[in-house]
Amino acid sequence: YADSDVHFSTKVGADHFSDYAINFIKSSKIHKSVIYQTKETQTGTATIMVNGDTGDNVIAIYPGANMTISPDEITIQKEAIVHSDIVLVQLETNYEALQQTIRLAQKNDIPVIINPAPYNDIVNTIIDNIDYITPNETEAGLLANMAVNDIESAKCAAKIIHQKGVKNTIITLGSKGSLAYDGTQFIYSPAFPAVVKNTAGAGDAFNGALASGLAKGKSLASALCYASAFASLAVETPNASDMPENDSVLHRIQGSHYKQTISTH
Repeated sequence: YADSDVHFSTKVGADHFSDYAINFIKSSKIHKSVIYQTKETQTGTATIMVNGDTGDNVIAIYPGANMTISPDEITIQKEAIVHSDIVLVQLETNYEALQQTIRLAQKNDIPVIINPAPYNDIVNTIIDNIDYITPNETEAGLLANMAVNDIESAKCAAKIIHQKGVKNTIITLGSKGSLAYDGTQFIYSPAFPAVVKNTAGAGDAFNGALASGLAKGKSLASALCYASAFASLAVETPNASDMPENDSVLHRIQGSHYKQTISTH
């Protein structure tokens, strides 16, 4: 838990999974949540298959009710959006709702982070003038139409993505860390050492912690350090929904000799 007040919005069906989802959200430390419910379709689910030796995962997603969120249901939450310090969105909802969220945020000068997962080509139509995008290696490769498998190829991809109008591209590289590019300089942030049990949720952990850091006014480099430490602790837990406490994250940072590399090429 990254020590930030979070306004969370989602939509569920009217089924067994919705009961579980609603109870889980209400029992979490989320500051405020808006949970819409529909009888038209089922609650979105994800089946996660984890390699017991490496902790790597494969995820099968059924979006379900998430894909029925309407622009009007987003507009109802306008006050929460325009009074935010930052807005984080991903592609597990329908395009119109996503577009409306971004529109409201940008109209009120609220920075937006897009986590382009699960990847859909439609993201190319909404990333112009976006403040931050956080693809993993696969998603960055699809955005840049090239293979991304190391730091050098990530730099090439980041430049291509920047040309699409993104202000800050942050490519997560798993155990190799992350690479950020703002059009002028690269920030390479190595991964913190971790005893990996389950990588499912690592991207969510990284994005949430990054959003928290930026919302508090941290520099991008500082926010990336925090997000990297947060994600390293998240992968040490067996469950994707288990997130570390802020004190544990700060302790990991303070107990390390963490060093980022900043360069122009």
